[in-house]
Amino acid sequence: MKTLSLGSGFDERDENTTTLDIAPETKPDVVWNLNEFPYPFEDDSFDQIQMYDVIEHIDNVIDVMN
Repeated sequence: MKTLSLGSGFDERDENTTTLDIAPETKPDVVWNLNEFPYPFEDDSFDQIQMYDVIEHIDNVIDVMN
């Protein structure tokens, strides 16, 4: 199962998880601001998306969920 972890921080990672964070010091696979569209992934690239402690940093939650 392919997973996208948004706002991954220093969380544990495995070979099936792609990490994205705005902070380069967390060494994510992708450094990205989630308020910038479009996201750098093709549609349907992941089976699941994880996001913890991220919503409060989003300018438009509906756009992100879409």
